[in-house]
Amino acid sequence: MKHLFLRNETECANIPIDAILSLEVKDYFLVCHTACGRSFSCCKALIQIENLHLPYFVRINRSTIINIHKIQLVNFKTRVIEINELLSYQMAFRKINLVRKAIREFESNT
Repeated sequence: MKHLFLRNETECANIPIDAILSLEVKDYFLVCHTACGRSFSCCKALIQIENLHLPYFVRINRSTIINIHKIQLVNFKTRVIEINELLSYQMAFRKINLVRKAIREFESNT
């Protein structure tokens, strides 16, 4: 299983890729939301994470990357993606086709 290693000034985290729900930028910090409900913040650029080419991860707007495996609901009309009851994101209009394609690929692999 692959892991994503993140660190900040006070702690380090080696997070399993399967446990990551989403990665988003908030106030110049990258926040990694995990399936266990814990979030980890660090000073890493989102483009660095995107360049790792993590499987089943898609950038849905300029500040968010989500795990396609963890999506519970996608509303293409309102462009809202719900991961769980606490995490929902607005999808950029230009990313709709990319998200649809990623979901189709995920469906065909399962």
